[in-house]
Amino acid sequence: MPHAGRRPFAAAVGLLLSLLTVNAVFADGLQHTVRAGDTLSGIANEYGITVEILVEINDIADPNLIIVGDLLNLSAGSPPPAPHAGGSYVIQPGDTLGHIALRFDITVDEIKSTNGLDSDLIIAGQTLALSGRIANEQAPPAIAAPEASISTYDVPTAPIEIPSERPQSPEIEALIDELAPAEGVDPGVVKSIAWIESGFDQGVQSHAGAVGVMQLMPGTMEWLETDIFHQELNEDVSAYDNIKAGVYLLGFLQRQTGSQELAVAAYYQGLGATQQGVMYNETRRYVEGVMAMRARFWP
Repeated sequence: MPHAGRRPFAAAVGLLLSLLTVNAVFADGLQHTVRAGDTLSGIANEYGITVEILVEINDIADPNLIIVGDLLNLSAGSPPPAPHAGGSYVIQPGDTLGHIALRFDITVDEIKSTNGLDSDLIIAGQTLALSGRIANEQAPPAIAAPEASISTYDVPTAPIEIPSERPQSPEIEALIDELAPAEGVDPGVVKSIAWIESGFDQGVQSHAGAVGVMQLMPGTMEWLETDIFHQELNEDVSAYDNIKAGVYLLGFLQRQTGSQELAVAAYYQGLGATQQGVMYNETRRYVEGVMAMRARFWP
């Protein structure tokens, strides 16, 4: 559901597809929606093209300035880039309601109310109407970070580095062992996600607002509190509440995708993209890292 604050080596698909055989296929005409934290170099690396090509085909005057919400062409055959249209937004692969809400500085409830949504499930390609209060506003600019910065979801392009010794946090591991079975998820997978996301550190908070051991986004927590638990959780200060929410989310994604590996992919990149058969390269590395840690330390 890819965050700043992850450990230096850390990160942070479609149904019925094998994880190991999935590759993201980017045909001519595909575009990329600029997200908070994006850099041209990160986008170029993600799609296997060069910064120079992005600059040329999108007529970018300042490579260090890109605008959140804009569409960037990824090939010369792509349609002209379209800026954020005041009252609507086309859902892109990997989007979640939480990410969209943060991008346009509105709430998940506003998006759901405006569009008559009764859950957080969204499908790439659909158009969302945005709340009236931003109908005439442009998305705020996002200043591109230096070339050395990590990508939007704070995952390096190299594979995730697996620690040489088993990570240990008796308190966090005990909570995971207690909570995971109730949702039918593998405690080892949860521990691997928790370590990669936060290093078992409840105090971690990303620049995008993800918090705690499981690095949960505000939009995700709003959905869980409102539609699932029907009560407020203290996910920012309580490791128990944070892990409880993260474990439920992983179990929900596993039930939706029918696969442990695809659930991990959806945890990172969002359910919508996963159900559409999209697997980003960095998502694949994330899943491989999670499963490798599980196999090594919590088989």
